Amino acid sequence: MARWQRFGLATVYGVALMLSATIASADVREFFTAEVPFAFMAGGAHLPSGQYMVKADTENPNMLMIESADGAHSAWVF
Repeated sequence: MARWQRFGLATVYGVALMLSATIASADVREFFTAEVPFAFMAGGAHLPSGQYMVKADTENPNMLMIESADGAHSAWVF
């Protein structure tokens, strides 16, 4: 596996870990925001660095929507 691929996987796992830790502590909120200082991939979409809102789908709480603060970028993950 190429070095950049390992870095990409480590980045995705790191973001997922941060998000899951925040979600676990935010069980009374409907969403949370995060400032992501680097570009990343989620749900097959390339997302640039910036401020993001993460919220669970009301019909399927196992799915999360990650959306940029300006609404220009988004992805669904589960």
